Amino acid sequence: MLHKQGDILRAAYPGPIDGTPKMRPVLFWQTHPTDTGRLLVSYITRTKSSDNQWERILYPGAHSGITDECVVKLNETRYVSENIVFKKLGALDLTELQAVKDLMAKYARFKKEQSAEDFYEDPLDVFR
Repeated sequence: MLHKQGDILRAAYPGPIDGTPKMRPVLFWQTHPTDTGRLLVSYITRTKSSDNQWERILYPGAHSGITDECVVKLNETRYVSENIVFKKLGALDLTELQAVKDLMAKYARFKKEQSAEDFYEDPLDVFR
């Protein structure tokens, strides 16, 4: 299954508290550079945190497949097996995708500053 950056997928994503997989929407970023069976995705939920600067509100839309206002949690971004993805729900429009990408670039720079590792120019390298 081929995906494009900004696609919203339905996946059995591990829960943020206990790791139990549940059917959830996720935002697709990229396929792992060396392991094509792994996808970099961010968790999408209806619950907005009061103090999380790494969240972006997503609004419902026919193109996105989102039916309720929700948030994409960039601090809940990880590689997952492509086997847990069941279908594509939709995709962010270009304006919304750019806003999320801008926030992701800031989050990736923050993660990079917290790490002693060296990364390539691509900010998503911090998730390898």
